[in-house]
Amino acid sequence: MVLVYWVADTEPGKMILAQKMALAAKAVSHCPPSQLCLHPTLGPWLAFRCAILLNIEGVDIDGPNREEGHAAPLIRGEERPELLPAECSHDQKLHDLLTAQMQKAFAQSAAAPKNGRIPPEAWRAWALPRLSLAPNHPEMYSSEQILYHYTKDIRILQRSVRARRDTLSLEYVRSSPSTKVRKCRHVLQEVLFEIHDRFPDGIDAILLSAGLDTSILSEASGQELNPVEGEFTTISLDKKTGARPILSFRHAFTVQADPTAQDAVYAAEIFKRLGDVSIEEHHDWRDCWSFNFRLTGSDEQLCLVNLR
Repeated sequence: MVLVYWVADTEPGKMILAQKMALAAKAVSHCPPSQLCLHPTLGPWLAFRCAILLNIEGVDIDGPNREEGHAAPLIRGEERPELLPAECSHDQKLHDLLTAQMQKAFAQSAAAPKNGRIPPEAWRAWALPRLSLAPNHPEMYSSEQILYHYTKDIRILQRSVRARRDTLSLEYVRSSPSTKVRKCRHVLQEVLFEIHDRFPDGIDAILLSAGLDTSILSEASGQELNPVEGEFTTISLDKKTGARPILSFRHAFTVQADPTAQDAVYAAEIFKRLGDVSIEEHHDWRDCWSFNFRLTGSDEQLCLVNLR
């Protein structure tokens, strides 16, 4: 027999304290000011959904934890020999920050309407403590997962699944683009279409880098942002169909003066999307000396780069 107890079930006799169960198993530690559990692999980026009760014999306790009466907790299927402490080891400065953040989150909840609806931006206050504890954690929730976790809006889950399935942008999964955004996009598209009409056979070259506006322009498509009330604003990311770029180029250049810079990495990702679609060749110049040397004696190339 198997019994499943869900944390969202508040019916008498079914409600469980999942955090306390995990703490009792010494699988996580507790951070009192944030009221979050800290996992050795996931950090604060975890949430308990249910407890599964199996009608079987318990496990034999062996190893270094035998005297404490605890079996070693399993971390992704593997035993973790050391038991986690009951509480975290954060310093007072971080605890003070977390306390202030939680006070704002609770105050926001107290002021919210009691009709069961969560205000659109309420999730931000609740996400801050997790971000403060581990802002760059490899197991950090994705942006859409954070939204769904704190809003409990089933539409976000449905839209996220649809976007992943159909290669759509997740940028407007929470709310539709504003009128200003749509107008700005339309103006930019008009300019790019005018450039396309001037160079119908393609442009000689473009610079690709991590922070250049030209990198954005190289991918800009003619898709319209016309949201329908209550619907997910669907923006395709498929460069070979719905998101085909307005402009096309024969060459793309990336200049990387610093060997530790990530320009070439980002540019390679862009070319991976646009190769055989709107960019024919990508050239990666790893230092400025070779860049200057290649330009020597060629007014046409100098003019080309100055067109940035």
